Amino acid sequence: MSRLLLLVLCACGAVSPVPETPAADAPEPPAPNPTYETTRLERSPSPFPGAPHRGSWTPDPRLPAELVAIVRRLFDELGAPDPRGLETRRVALRIGTVWGSEDSVETIGWLLPGEPVDGRRFVIALDGLIYAAEGVGDAVTARPSHAEAPPEIDGSPSPQSFLAAALFARAGNVDEALAAWTSLTSETERAPPSPSAVASGWLWLRIERGYCAHMRGDDPLALHDATRAQALLPQVPSGRGQDTWPSMVEALLRDQRRRSEEGEVRMPRAPGAETQAEVDSAERDPAVRVAELVRELDQVSARQMMQPGGVMLTMDPIVEELIALGDAAVEPMLTVLETDQRLTRSVHFWRDFARSRTILGVHEAAYTVLANILETDFFRASATGDNLTLHGMEGRRATAARIRAYWQRFRAMPEHERWYVLLQDDDPQRWAPAALTIVMPESQRATRSMGIRFVREDDANQRLRGEPLRDRRRPSVTELLGRRLRDLRAAPITNAINLSCDVATAARRWDPRGSRRALRQHLEACFEEDCPCTAELVEALAEERGVLARYARWIQSANIEAYRFPFALRPFRGNEDHPSLQGVLSRLLEKPERRDAALREPREILNLAAGRQLLLRELGRTNVVGEIHVEDDDGRFSFSYQTSASSGGGGGSYANNDAEPAGTEMPLRQCDLIARDLAAPLGPPFQLNWSVPRRDQALAAMRAWLEAGAPRTGSNEAESP
Repeated sequence: MSRLLLLVLCACGAVSPVPETPAADAPEPPAPNPTYETTRLERSPSPFPGAPHRGSWTPDPRLPAELVAIVRRLFDELGAPDPRGLETRRVALRIGTVWGSEDSVETIGWLLPGEPVDGRRFVIALDGLIYAAEGVGDAVTARPSHAEAPPEIDGSPSPQSFLAAALFARAGNVDEALAAWTSLTSETERAPPSPSAVASGWLWLRIERGYCAHMRGDDPLALHDATRAQALLPQVPSGRGQDTWPSMVEALLRDQRRRSEEGEVRMPRAPGAETQAEVDSAERDPAVRVAELVRELDQVSARQMMQPGGVMLTMDPIVEELIALGDAAVEPMLTVLETDQRLTRSVHFWRDFARSRTILGVHEAAYTVLANILETDFFRASATGDNLTLHGMEGRRATAARIRAYWQRFRAMPEHERWYVLLQDDDPQRWAPAALTIVMPESQRATRSMGIRFVREDDANQRLRGEPLRDRRRPSVTELLGRRLRDLRAAPITNAINLSCDVATAARRWDPRGSRRALRQHLEACFEEDCPCTAELVEALAEERGVLARYARWIQSANIEAYRFPFALRPFRGNEDHPSLQGVLSRLLEKPERRDAALREPREILNLAAGRQLLLRELGRTNVVGEIHVEDDDGRFSFSYQTSASSGGGGGSYANNDAEPAGTEMPLRQCDLIARDLAAPLGPPFQLNWSVPRRDQALAAMRAWLEAGAPRTGSNEAESP
């Protein structure tokens, strides 16, 4: 039950009450089959059965009044599927998440009567929704262990967690209902959620499942959930975080109706999959191929990376091919950006736990194609949850107008000339991207998706893309970069500091000697403004008179964020014995907040004598901060910890190779966390899931390695203790 309720559920449902169906002899269900050969769920049968309703309900007197109120709200008022009179079976369900992952879950459910549809039986699951089960197993006669309540979320039980208790109560499984209720309410002093809160949670599960079904191409289910959610919205009062639900449901329903009316079954393409058209495309008219791909834009199914973060649309094979087609795709993509109302199968979100999602329109894919062909950004998200789709037709058309003007201005111009012209442009936002492109190796291209720009750092010694500009004078590129460094410091834009650091990086790569004066001036400004490139510039200008002395004063007094502090120490490398820096790092690391910040990235201080002394002290701290659990789950292990600084963490599930048997529980010590971060391939081998004696032997080897100056081991093949 824990896995079922806490994962994002994506696979079926119903709401409208229907007259009770007379009991009938159910056909023999298929044997449970929790092993699946396909990587994506087949489409659900359509139509889904209506939600069974069994008439009036008399609650058992042992049930708490709060639970009774939740049951009445869900079943009598909202028409949730009624489990009364149905067999409790072991079932296998296929679920997914907004990250694009899918999983098989074995749990319990109530089997609906009727013949299988497309070989699938329907069940009411513990989240109060109907599923087309992947497998139906034996009847559950004893109290199932699956009914244990899921863990708390954010210190209080999630309203969704009470759905199972309500289902057990409605089905007449009073002991199960009381056990789930007690488990959810006993460990918190907060009152149980209101019936409306539980109803909102139930509605959200349906909306979320519909979105996930849409993502993987299960259109019958997505249409079903969107239709039912739209009917439920007026019956569930709007609450905090629910303001986007009506627009979310409307967007999903509108697009799913369009797909249903088209009648053709089309599924998202798996990454790396090639169609015959792609194989033949090299010999075909690019304009014809672009037209084919425009039709397929509603099958784009790239997934979000990180949170907050963006959807990497460039990883979709349709978008990837359109970018490769280059100029032939520009005008068609502008038309899509301006007029196309279809949606992709890609979903963007601020956080997975926040109840808001955006299905990206095909115009997002078109914009990504344009930004990558033209190597320029034309839309800037105002926040991590922002996207072009949220700006409506007006925002799309304004963006298209900017792109069209840019295309008309530069389409006939060689690319290096384009970047030179943009460095002289009046728009400060153009300078940094142009500068970075000039100093990019010829084999590289920046990848743009949803306003995020990624560049690989390999091939750094290749010829630069701006090399033909070396003979340019009045002004030279070096002069332009220095001028833009000064201009950006005074520019009235919010990201001026970050952009100026990008230009500084470009200047250092383009002409290290000729740019020294401009870089030194920028460094002085950075000491006052705390730029992200301060340490980088100090390293580059360390031989300049007074730079290290100025850095020593800055690093001891600057209010540097904890996550940046380890990287701000890089100028100490090779300079610890400089008169201005002697003893500075040791004094810094004596401060608890600086010591803890440095230990977050122990590899950054590994090549510093004072850093190695700190690491040696930390490797001697054997205080227990958490636990390590070796689980009986395909040989996996997980760990959790709480440090003295009131910060904690953990991880799982990891491959449990060459370690302790399943079921083992071991202490996790402070020294273990440090050793984990220093282990091979950088240092000697060390694994958290080794036994304590074995970890102690590895710690001894790691201390000897640090005392020897931390020479790199270079591989994972060092002999383990």
